[in-house]
Amino acid sequence: MKRVILIVFLLLSGFSLKSFELISVFPRIFSPGDDGRNDRVFFEFVNPDLATFTLRIYDLKGRLVADLPTGDPLITDGGYRIFWDGKDRNQKLVEPGIYIYIAEINQKIYSGTIVVAR
Repeated sequence: MKRVILIVFLLLSGFSLKSFELISVFPRIFSPGDDGRNDRVFFEFVNPDLATFTLRIYDLKGRLVADLPTGDPLITDGGYRIFWDGKDRNQKLVEPGIYIYIAEINQKIYSGTIVVAR
């Protein structure tokens, strides 16, 4: 609901997103698996220039866990969406813990943490 209000406010105030912007990451705590509940974390963004970017997941030791494909995102009402299913580069579920996401585009970095729970 907060995202909708923010987007409506920005549109009504004449604000226009002219470059890539990571809007939200949700849920911050998720439990990957195949039970159909809370299996993925979603990254929502706008990318009006369709600029190339990277979105990677790291563990707390700095090891690359996943390099998410960004070339074919899901299209949403407000932009685009990419998800991570909690699997590593070998398609195995990662261990529970804290993970760091880093999105890089045009020398700008967006980062934060997400938690994998069981």
